[in-house]
Amino acid sequence: MFSEYHRTSRLKARTIATVGVLLMIGAVLFARWTYGWVSTATVVDGQVIEIIARRSESGRSPKVTYAPRVAYELDEQVYQFVPLMSASLPEFEVGELVKVVISSNREREAIGSFWQLYAVPTLLFLVGIVLALPMVVIQAGDQLLEFLHPTLKDD
Repeated sequence: MFSEYHRTSRLKARTIATVGVLLMIGAVLFARWTYGWVSTATVVDGQVIEIIARRSESGRSPKVTYAPRVAYELDEQVYQFVPLMSASLPEFEVGELVKVVISSNREREAIGSFWQLYAVPTLLFLVGIVLALPMVVIQAGDQLLEFLHPTLKDD
């Protein structure tokens, strides 16, 4: 019975570690894709013209996040956009000058800040580490114990 429980625990730990490693791989791929996109995109100056409060009704209490509305000029036309990323505290101020990254067909626009461009892959990578690292230690625990205390080794 103990060995079945032990096998099940190891399988769960291995599965969680695998999910963590896959999250880290996905985060690296996402970051590389973002890097490639920004490297080939057009970069122009923009200005925050408004801070938009977004109210979320999920959970026990409503949550408010803030996102900037940014205006920029490209090819003698003025465009505006609101990034998908929002924060619980305003990251930008009205009137603040920002760099705007624009895809060649204007399908994607983003503020040229680390958080706006790399928040998702960074958070995915950190979650992956939090999941994978403890599970790897659990998986390797017996071998580590045997290394530290050879007298405890099963013969």
